[in-house]
Amino acid sequence: MRHASFVALGAVALTLAGCAASPEKQVVGKWKGSVTLPPNMAKDPRAGMLKGMFSNLTLEVKEDKKFTLTMMVPIEGTWSVSGKSLTLQPTKIMGMDVKQAQEMAKKQGRSATSMDKPMKMTLSEDGKTLTAENPESSQGGSMTFTRDESK
Repeated sequence: MRHASFVALGAVALTLAGCAASPEKQVVGKWKGSVTLPPNMAKDPRAGMLKGMFSNLTLEVKEDKKFTLTMMVPIEGTWSVSGKSLTLQPTKIMGMDVKQAQEMAKKQGRSATSMDKPMKMTLSEDGKTLTAENPESSQGGSMTFTRDESK
């Protein structure tokens, strides 16, 4: 009798393990973002303006391996997952090809070097948050997305 209950318990455990969503399935959906500015900007008069500019931060990760990220402007591209790491590769900025957007930025005297760089995010263990990684920043700011459950 004990053997049968262990077998039944094992079957239930295997069934539940198979139901866990893959990281690819976990990232698909709509996300709301927030920005935490680096501590060294706490007294910077531009901090309020920057927070306001990032107040409508949204990310939609689509099943067809495409995404739309709205920071201050819409950014579109493709995505991939490796383990718990989500990589967003921009292909369009404000509806323009990345190269066109870079050329426009240069003509306006703005930096355009990072427009074509992938953005990496880490999916939390519970699948409820995505945290942007910025390997070039030692300042301590962060960008976090939580699943948009409003719909």
